Amino acid sequence: MLVVGLQQGLFVLANHEIEYGIIMDGGSSSTKAYIYTWPHRIDDTVPDVKSLKNFTQIVPPKTMPPGIATFASNLGGIAAYMQPLLNYSMQYIPSSRWNSTQIFFKATAGMRLLSVTDQNNILDQVRTAIHASPFNFSDTQASVLSGAEEGRFGWVAVNYLLHTLGLQDQYLHGALDMGGASTQITFIPTSNPAAHAFPIDFDNQTYNLYVYSHLGYGQDQLRFRLYQLLIGQQSNSTQVNNPCMLYNYTEVYSYQGTNYTLIGTGNFSECNTLVQGLLNLSVPCNLSPCSINGVYQPPIVGDFYGFSGYYFTFSAFFNNTQLLAGISIDDMLTASQNFCAMEWNTAKATYPTQPAGFLKDYCYTSNYMGLLLDAYGLPNNDPRVKIVTTLNGTSVAWALGAIVFYASETPFYPNPTSSSSSSSSSSSSSSSSSSNTSVTTTAGASTTTATATSVDTTTTGTAEAASDAQPFLPKLLIIIACTVMLALFFFF
Repeated sequence: MLVVGLQQGLFVLANHEIEYGIIMDGGSSSTKAYIYTWPHRIDDTVPDVKSLKNFTQIVPPKTMPPGIATFASNLGGIAAYMQPLLNYSMQYIPSSRWNSTQIFFKATAGMRLLSVTDQNNILDQVRTAIHASPFNFSDTQASVLSGAEEGRFGWVAVNYLLHTLGLQDQYLHGALDMGGASTQITFIPTSNPAAHAFPIDFDNQTYNLYVYSHLGYGQDQLRFRLYQLLIGQQSNSTQVNNPCMLYNYTEVYSYQGTNYTLIGTGNFSECNTLVQGLLNLSVPCNLSPCSINGVYQPPIVGDFYGFSGYYFTFSAFFNNTQLLAGISIDDMLTASQNFCAMEWNTAKATYPTQPAGFLKDYCYTSNYMGLLLDAYGLPNNDPRVKIVTTLNGTSVAWALGAIVFYASETPFYPNPTSSSSSSSSSSSSSSSSSSNTSVTTTAGASTTTATATSVDTTTTGTAEAASDAQPFLPKLLIIIACTVMLALFFFF
């Protein structure tokens, strides 16, 4: 008990004078709850946002499958689905800070594929679930994120963690995000983009971004189209050969009411040809130059950081040092060719730490990602794509870029005690007038905005908030006393 008490005391002390924010990423295959922290703002500079740590370890995002979009026909199941995500956040954020912690739910491409009616029905249930929690939330904080916002936030996350935001264009890096239902590319061209341009102001510097989100080209959605293409090529048979699956691997896939058995043949060249056809490279390019599907894209500039799906696939074939140094398209396709040639049981023995549910797709995903980057115009033999899952101790995700926007727009105060008391006050006008926004977006983008909505606290929560605002020295004395007691306990 004494050890537990000491740990809790140290946790409170370590988390004194910081702010918390939660971003729930409603993706196509799962919802993830990211918890972030930053120091109380004392001026209008961009705060130092980090993933929450429990002592020295990053608190990983809580992941809840399936994707939120799958609840369109099961709205009544959303409350139970959301509760573990909320409980997880409550577990790691001190209860004295719950009512001042802003929480955002942002759904991505899986929801963008649904009708507006289904989107609204799902979001209404999500809002009801979050309102029942003790966190600070208003209805506008749950929404469907546009593809452009998702791409822009991913770009902010990469450059924020690399400490390049605020610098000139030539020091900035492009971002590549691979999700289940969509994929994004974001970078600064040499001249203003003729289309898909999204200017962003950050720390007194304006960046004219090219952002495009290819809906339906996430790795899961394209895989489904691949399956359907193969089924369509069969004649009156439910046994379907799939060159993008390893030899001796089989999978049952249901399509239009019929179950098909997909049989892996492990043929890299045939897989490459099939996937390339799905990129629609022959579609007319009305505004030149184009990448895939006839979409305008200016020429590639600089290096890129790939994350999410890129990391999940290529971290199986390359170590983190190699990925951070950069790999080329040739490297990717060579790894893909070698893997596609493996027999399924051999692959499982060769990659024992890889979950079978992911490993089965790596012949396809590695092939697809190499071809996609080639279509983007990246040089085949230039290792300018760095693939990461964390940078400087924080997870790389669009959620970080979103919380950086929010944290940069929160009111700032000359001392943390003012901020703590004002954040739980029902009077918002004086606090919001103190904010001097450092980050803005234009071109019709919806910028994440802090709200001053307060949440009523129980008597216990109010007492804890008051305790949290006590001077630092008494808490330090308590910790010292606990340490001495612990030493005496073990000594005797």
